[in-house]
Amino acid sequence: MLYDETLLSLDDAGKALPNRPAKTTIWRWCRKGIRGIRLEYRRIGRRIFTSREALERFSRQLAEADPVPVPVDVPRAALPRPGQREKAIQQAERELALAGI
Repeated sequence: MLYDETLLSLDDAGKALPNRPAKTTIWRWCRKGIRGIRLEYRRIGRRIFTSREALERFSRQLAEADPVPVPVDVPRAALPRPGQREKAIQQAERELALAGI
């Protein structure tokens, strides 16, 4: 699959991503993955390559596996902060306990 795609060295793959992860991070994504999702790669001689398309598939699979996806159309300021969420959970638990649930 990768042979028909735009091959990138691990250095170049890191440079192609917005946060510019290190080559060792890209290699870890290939070997160990994140939450069971691994980046496709090919070894050609002593060098290791991935592709732009593989990076796209990898990021898409990670986004689909994300346990709490952030809605795209909600402004960031409208999302609760971690402390607010915890307080709301505690308040809900108190109300449920008072109701006998």
